[in-house]
Amino acid sequence: MRYIPPLALLPMRIFWLYLALALVANSPVAWAQARIFAPDTLSDGGVFGLALSKDGREAYFTDSDRTRTRLRLMQSRRVAGRWQAPTPVPFASPFRDIDPVFSPDGQRLYFNSTRPYDGSTTERPNFDVWVVSRTRTGWSEPQRVAGVSQDSTSESYASIARNGTMYFTSTRRGGPGKSDIYASELTNGRYQPAVALAINTAGSDGNPFISADNHVLLFLSDRPGGYGGTDLYVCYRQGKGWSQPYNLGPKVNTAGSDFCPALSADGRTLYFSRTERSGNTIVREDLYSIPVAELDLPKEIRRRLR
Repeated sequence: MRYIPPLALLPMRIFWLYLALALVANSPVAWAQARIFAPDTLSDGGVFGLALSKDGREAYFTDSDRTRTRLRLMQSRRVAGRWQAPTPVPFASPFRDIDPVFSPDGQRLYFNSTRPYDGSTTERPNFDVWVVSRTRTGWSEPQRVAGVSQDSTSESYASIARNGTMYFTSTRRGGPGKSDIYASELTNGRYQPAVALAINTAGSDGNPFISADNHVLLFLSDRPGGYGGTDLYVCYRQGKGWSQPYNLGPKVNTAGSDFCPALSADGRTLYFSRTERSGNTIVREDLYSIPVAELDLPKEIRRRLR
């Protein structure tokens, strides 16, 4: 057999090297962890609770200081692929406003506020559920969702399914924990008495985000077995109840507190927030995102998110 010098093989080796690099460059890159969303303009270390419009061009979120004394809703538009500098929402108040969540059709924006509703000028001690509706010029005047909000307890992070059923967090009596997830069905335009979900624990459960078809529920919990302060979980409808909650795993959950889950309108992206603390002091809070395809989810849940 004729001897071929090693140097003669170099061009072929280079060819295969370039081919391998090209295949890697054109293949999806696995996400080791979720990434900060819009770090150049929106995530500045003091924000949480992201809500995106159906077309992905509008962002609403909560701006906060590290003591949670200042809580206000902000908005931004994406122009030519870049998020613009945030500004306060047109329905802002001098009180605390948090947790924006869109309705499935994108025509209503739910949020929570300590603003008074009875004509007084005194801040309420608890959060209530409020809603604004789109108009031709922007947003309507905020309306308190009376059938869900109670005077003596906080109701927060309200999310609705396409059929009108509302899921929310409440500190009201009747649930097993410090805070619990409740659901209220909409019948003839009125919300019915809320029912605590069976997935609640003796700890804190909340921030429910329901899929438009009312089949998949994302939420936070500090139940045993998590990675940090609060973790994000997902469960799916099973008969008249819910499946066993599934922890979203280390690509999402960390030693910090992960919360405020939301899905993009097409169900392909998970958005959430994370708080990092030093003792009891908030160090930073940011918005995060990760493709749903990157999550290690059971097939029963994955097929319901398509």
